[in-house]
Amino acid sequence: MLLVNAIFDVDFLKKHQLYVELGIDENADWSKFEIYQPYVRTIHLPYDALNLAARNAAERRRSIEVFKDIIHRAAIFDARTMILHPCGVFSFKGEDVGEYGFLIDSLRELADFADQRSVIISLENQVLRHPDLRIIAGCYADEWFQLHKDVARANITLTLDTSHAASAVAHEEVIGKRYEKLWDFMSKPELITHFHWSDARLQTNEAQWGDMHLTPGSGDLPREFHQAIMRHNGSKLFEQNCPPEVMESALAFARSLL
Repeated sequence: MLLVNAIFDVDFLKKHQLYVELGIDENADWSKFEIYQPYVRTIHLPYDALNLAARNAAERRRSIEVFKDIIHRAAIFDARTMILHPCGVFSFKGEDVGEYGFLIDSLRELADFADQRSVIISLENQVLRHPDLRIIAGCYADEWFQLHKDVARANITLTLDTSHAASAVAHEEVIGKRYEKLWDFMSKPELITHFHWSDARLQTNEAQWGDMHLTPGSGDLPREFHQAIMRHNGSKLFEQNCPPEVMESALAFARSLL
C-alpha cells in the first residue's frame, strides 16, 4: 500500500491508487480532514512540545494524555496503525530533562490504551540532531530496535524513516561505511510494518544533523535499498510535500523497482 501526505486532491489519489497518512497536531482542525476520510489508512501522531520521558511528572502526564485523546478521536478513520515519534527527550540545550525508564513506562501505557481500541502503535526512528540542541530516543538502529524490545507489547511495531536513518549514518567519515550502516536499519525487517520513504545524499555531508526528505530516486541512497523497501510488505508513505508532477516521478521510480 502506497500513501502520501494529505496535500493532494482526491482525483490524484484515485488516478494513482494512493491512500493518505494524516498528520494530526495537538490543536488540529479536524474538519479539514473530512475530504480524505475514505483514503486515510495511517495516522501520524503529534510530537512537538511533548516528552514521554520527562522527569517532570506533570509534563509527562500531559504528553501521555495528548496521545490518548488523539488515538481515541482518530477512531473515526479506517486507520489501525498510528505512527509515533518515541518523543523521549533526554537532554535539551544541555539540560537533562528525561529518563529512559519513564519513556518505556509511558510507551507501555499508550500501547495498552491503543490495544483496547485494536490500534497498532508504530515507533519511528528519529532524526539525529546536534547533541547541544537535544538528545532523543531512537536515532540509531540499535537504539530503535531496543525500544521495541523494551516496550514489549504485541501491538508495538516499527516505522522506518529513511531520511532520519540517513541523518544517523551521515557522520561516518568513510562514505562506504555510511551505506553499510544504513542497512543496519533493515536488519530486522520482520519488526517493520510501515515506512516513511524518502531519499537523501550520503556522498556529501548534507544529511548531518538534518532531515533531507527528498523524493525517492532523487538522492543517492542505493537502488537496492529502495528496492528492499518497495518489495517489503509494509505500507509506505511518500513523506514529501511537493507538486503533483514531482510525486508522479517518485511513483514511477518506486514502481520501477518491482
